[in-house]
This record gives sequence, C-alpha cells and structure tokens, in this order.
Amino acid sequence: MTEEIEQIQIAENIFFYSENIPLEFLSLSDRKELKVFYDSNSEIKFSNSFRLALYKMFFCLKVKKSKTGSRSYYFIKLKRLLAVADILRGLSARKSSVRIYEYCLNIAIKNKLDWAIIKSSRQLYTHAAYFESNIKKANRINKIFEEAKKKNDLEIECEKAFIFIAYHFTKSKEHTLKIKQELELNFEHLDSIPNIDRSILFNRYLRFIGIMNFEVKNDIGGLIDYLAIQVKNIKSCGVDLPSDLNMTYKYLCEYSLRIEKYSLFDKYYSDGISLVKKRSGSWFRYRELLALQKLRQLKFIEAQDILLNLINTRSFTVLQHLQKRRIELKLLYVSLILIISDKRIKKSKSVLNKYNDYFQSMPEYRTDKKAMNISLIIFQLIYYVWKKDYEMLDLRFEAVDKYLRRYTKSSPLFRSHSFIRILLTLKRYNFITKGAERNYVRYLENLQSMPFKSSPHPGEIEIIFYEDLIESINSYLSYDRKSKTG
Repeated sequence: MTEEIEQIQIAENIFFYSENIPLEFLSLSDRKELKVFYDSNSEIKFSNSFRLALYKMFFCLKVKKSKTGSRSYYFIKLKRLLAVADILRGLSARKSSVRIYEYCLNIAIKNKLDWAIIKSSRQLYTHAAYFESNIKKANRINKIFEEAKKKNDLEIECEKAFIFIAYHFTKSKEHTLKIKQELELNFEHLDSIPNIDRSILFNRYLRFIGIMNFEVKNDIGGLIDYLAIQVKNIKSCGVDLPSDLNMTYKYLCEYSLRIEKYSLFDKYYSDGISLVKKRSGSWFRYRELLALQKLRQLKFIEAQDILLNLINTRSFTVLQHLQKRRIELKLLYVSLILIISDKRIKKSKSVLNKYNDYFQSMPEYRTDKKAMNISLIIFQLIYYVWKKDYEMLDLRFEAVDKYLRRYTKSSPLFRSHSFIRILLTLKRYNFITKGAERNYVRYLENLQSMPFKSSPHPGEIEIIFYEDLIESINSYLSYDRKSKTG
C-alpha cells in the first residue's frame, strides 16, 4: 500500500510541477475558454487551481461499474494506471512500473481491450527479455502482443473502409456504381475475417459497413438476418457489451418495421427495451418505434397514448432536438388523422394547438439536404386541407413544387413524389374527390406499383402509409361534402 501511495505522489509531483506549456500547443479554439488559467500571453503556465481540477478529473473521477458498465470502467482505470506506469518508467522506477503493467495486462486481456494489451505487453516484453533475461517469458508475452497487434492492424483496415463508406454514403451522398462495388468488396473481405482475429471496435465498424451494404441493395430481409447473427456474436464474445447489443436491437426494430414484419418487431422490441434504463434516450427510441408500429397497423388511439405518455415524461425535455421533433411530428400526424376520422377530437385538437410552430415553419429545399422536411410538408398540406385554409395551402404547394422538381423525383422518394402529386390533383379539383380520383389514378397506380416494404424509401419519412392517408382524406372530403349538400 505504501508503494502505491508513493507512486501516486510521484505522479502528482510531475503533474503539478511540470514545465510551462508553450502557447502553440493549445488550439486557438480552446484559448478563450482557458484564458482564466493563463499566467501570461506568451507562455502558458496553468495556475494551481486549474492543475488541481485536471488532476481530479484524471485521477480522482469516481467511476462506478454499475453506471458505466465494466468495459468503460476498466477503460478509464487502465488509462489512469498506464499513465502512472509511464511516468514511473520515465523516472527509472522500473520495478514499480512493471507491477502496474502486469496488473493492467491481466485486466486488458479479460476485457478484450487491445490497445491496453499492446501498450502493457510491449513494456513487459522488454523487461522480461532485457532486464530479466527470461526468453521463455518474453516469448509468451510477445505472443500476446502479436495477437493483439494483428487485431489492431485489422481494426485499422476496417476503420479505413468505414471512413470511406461513411463519407460517401452519409456526407457526400455520392452513390456511384464504382463506390457501391467497392462497398460490396470491402464488406465481403472484412466479413470473411475469422471472429478470433476481430477486435470489438472492428465489429462495430463492420456492422455499419454491413448495414450500408444491404441498404444499398435494398435487401432489408438479408440485413435483418445479418443483424440477428450479430446479436448472437455479441452475446457469445465473452465480454459484456450492452451498448452494442442495444444498438443492434434498435436497428432490428427499425428494419422489421421497414418490411412490415410486426411479429419480429415485437420480439426485438421486447429484448431491446429490457436492456435499457427507463426514461433514457434509448428507452424513448424504443417507445417511439412502438408508436410507429401502431401507426402502421392503424391503431391510432394506442399510438397517440404512447406518444402522449412520452412527451409528458419529465426527461422528454432533455432529449436531443431531432429525437424530440420526430416524436412530436408522429403525435401531430396521429392527432390530425383522429380528428379527420371523427375520433378523440377534443384531446387531438389540444395537441394541435400546443404545437403551433409546426404549422408556421416553411421548409426550404436548400436547408434540407436529406429531405427530412418531406414528412413535415405533407403533414402541413393535410392540416390545411382539414382547416380549408386555401391561402396557406397555396404557400405550402409552392414549397412542395421545389421538392417535386429538385428532389423527390429520385428513386428512393418515388412514393412521396406520387403522394404529393395526388394532393396537388385534389387541390386542382377544389377537393371534389370524384373529379380528382379520375385524374390522380396514375399516381395511385405508381404508389401501388412500389409497396412500402419493397421500396427504397427512407423508413420514417412515411409515418403513416400513404395509401391509408389517401383513404382517410377521401373519406373526410366525401363526408364533408355530403353533410354540406344534405
């Protein structure tokens, strides 16, 4: 125990009485925030209060296994211990550093933390071979090092493939045939690497590459089978990986809804939500997906109950902005459809009144590179049809026209393009359904020719199936006209 205290004291001394830090070592973006700790502008010497804050953050941050998970806990612990070991080695306190490296190596092997295996085994190999002249021990340690290094090299290879694919498919949106072929080749090659040679991070990168590979082919059934295998691999890897398991279950839920496999969704939803803490971001996501399932099954009252429960939960306010907007938009859709269907009118109208900003915003193409505003624009169109506010409808149809000409003609959004054309036809015929139906029949046929579950349409842009929306709108307009003439 005395030796451990001495080791920490040595680390403290190095930390507190290190040389001054030259100005160019700090990023320009950080200098403003750190200015309070500067002694001068030319050469930075952190005040003791700042050094103490950094020291506490690194050495004294309390981390609990129960809250962070064992891998995160040991990741932080090993970072701390290896930093102390490196300092001690630099001070020629070799034996003390070796004890820490040995301790770290055992933890790293148990938790499959390859970076820590590489770092600690290198130092232990040198110590065994040079200082102890124990070649047998050195070779045993070197074997551990080589295995971890092989995994690390493959991880870097997979990381490069991941970066290339992530850039082209999520940033530049460049989906050329050449890039698609390269994606397929990368996936086939990396997926053929034996599990024993894969690191945990390798598998995370590969899952993303696999998802993109099946997405590009629009093979959602194959993707679900692939992800189901990933669940088995995560469970059998010998290390507790709740975040990987949770993320994979969420993907399985999303893609099960995409191809309308509701029994599969129920299974993966039950498995996934049992892993997460109630009222966490993931818990909200699972509940949101459950509401989406109810919307797709036309169980509107159940969907509304779930969504109302979510927005009335205290922790809803601290969710990320995009997640809150998704939940709110789903709630607006189901509330409007309930009103049009003459159900739960009072409760649904109070929801619409609460979120007035959704009706006022005017989405623009140039600020919406991913076409996520399509679902909002469609909601606004249906809302103003219900309100019979033809002036606002004209303004919204101007925005829609930009989407029709610039974006939604693309294949992935073919269904949205066809549905918006149907709404435009209804407006042209002053919302008289009999006249409009004869003229929008070709757009309806377009919708029917590409069912949602076989289309490459982004999963959550179409919140309620367009065929069901058309039926609800036509029923509402026909009933409204009959009541006027009656």
